[in-house]
Amino acid sequence: MSIKTDVREIDPFSLPALPLEDRLHLPDVCAIYFALSKQQEILYIGRAQRLGRRWHTHHRLTQLEYIGRVKIAWLVIEPHVLIDPIWLEEECIQHFCPLLNGTEIPLNMGNSYSLEEQSRGPVTL
Repeated sequence: MSIKTDVREIDPFSLPALPLEDRLHLPDVCAIYFALSKQQEILYIGRAQRLGRRWHTHHRLTQLEYIGRVKIAWLVIEPHVLIDPIWLEEECIQHFCPLLNGTEIPLNMGNSYSLEEQSRGPVTL
């Protein structure tokens, strides 16, 4: 798939995707990736030089596993395309407003609280 510079034309739900538990089978490609919930919400957007390697130990892995039934979708950034992946990631975050980008990562995932509470930041007990 060739890269689109207008993020309004990107549909994360029509991109190739794998369940989070199959993340070790993600391709090692340069990509913008989308963590998608079973409720068709965009949870997180990021970029990776090597997508498969990035998801071996992603900083949001435990949080996304806790949410459950998350898929990772990706948009390949072809090496010959003259587009800045950092710019594209920022544009996607601004356009799609993912729930978890810009929030702190909860330290104790054993606490029971909702996705809405997670997206607002840390819970004070």
